[in-house]
Amino acid sequence: MTTESSHMTTKAIAWPDPSSVVISTGHKTYKTPDGIMHGTTRVIKVLGLSTEALVRWSANVERAAVLEAAETVLAQSRGMTTPKDFTAAVEKAIGPAKQHQREMQKAGDIGTEIHQAISDFLRIGTMPKGSRDEVDWALMAFDEWWAKSKLKSIRTEQPVWDKALGYAGTIDLVAENQQGQLGVIDFKTSKGIYDDHHLQVAAYLHAGSNFAPLEWAQIVRLPKNVEDPKFEVKPLGAMYDRQLTRSQLMEAFAGALAAYKVLVAK
Repeated sequence: MTTESSHMTTKAIAWPDPSSVVISTGHKTYKTPDGIMHGTTRVIKVLGLSTEALVRWSANVERAAVLEAAETVLAQSRGMTTPKDFTAAVEKAIGPAKQHQREMQKAGDIGTEIHQAISDFLRIGTMPKGSRDEVDWALMAFDEWWAKSKLKSIRTEQPVWDKALGYAGTIDLVAENQQGQLGVIDFKTSKGIYDDHHLQVAAYLHAGSNFAPLEWAQIVRLPKNVEDPKFEVKPLGAMYDRQLTRSQLMEAFAGALAAYKVLVAK
């Protein structure tokens, strides 16, 4: 739900009505008053910037699942006479769905719940209790960051688009800083803040500037387990090994969008 804070600045004008935008499953497309737009998150995936980390994580999860299944089967292996019997039993113990797929679905559900809880808090001022420990851990980190940020919530879950380039996205939070400047906050529940996150947020900032004078952006990563105890904040373009400008990020995003239109979009 998109909300307007009682602190709404006079700068924040002409925000589009969320009810005028229809978002497809998976944010593949946005049907806006200016036509159908490509979803930003889908566009970014064409670059494959997070693929290496995802493959490494998937392999580690599957390895752990196979070893655990093998231990279980070995402990119950009476009556098995061939290696094939053992292999078949291990495969049955793992199940038809790959373990990393189950973990990704769980992580996606947790991320969705965290985003919804934050949106509810910014709208009504009360932090709901999560359905699991991972959610509550992330919300505790958000609460700490929010108190330190001194920001004012202006809009949440705000759809924006750029007619000229033909893409759209949903801003997690439009906020006002202590200098009265409007900016974009994007919340992440991933293991890190990756290069493609910066492209995504730059695209939101560019599209949102069609509706209000947005001047800054931050990516806020919230932890989901006790081994990762603190939130992480990066200003737009502040990558681990370099600093990119807003225009450089948009140049890269425009290239991804062109590739997406040719290779993926129907």
